[in-house]
Amino acid sequence: MLQRIQSVFLLLALVLLGLIFVLPFAVMVDAQANESVYSGVQMPALVLQIIVFVTTLATVFLYKNRVLQIRLSALNCVILLVYQAFAIWQVYQLSLLADATRVKVAIIFPVLAVILTLVAMRGMAKDEALVKSLDRLR
Repeated sequence: MLQRIQSVFLLLALVLLGLIFVLPFAVMVDAQANESVYSGVQMPALVLQIIVFVTTLATVFLYKNRVLQIRLSALNCVILLVYQAFAIWQVYQLSLLADATRVKVAIIFPVLAVILTLVAMRGMAKDEALVKSLDRLR
């Protein structure tokens, strides 16, 4: 499993996706200096987080079926982009209600996970092309 570099990239994406569950996206401050933390754990966002996390975890262990691994990674990228758009929209909507908003670093974790997944997909495609070229030589 870890003999291929794309598995390492997928595991790094999995770590980032796991950190999304525990780190806040933004901190809102109202007029009375009360801070409220937006962590992205509302029901639609939580469902998307769980789907993406499980899909990435399954993709790591599908190293023998590269075509399915590539397809799941592509699906994972699309879901991550939808999740990122939803999270940014939620932070924006909540910032309209607060006097000040501080965005935290965890807001970029889905984008980093997409980049890592795309790099892993590139490695999967190279492996698949290598296997197909070796099959032609037999």
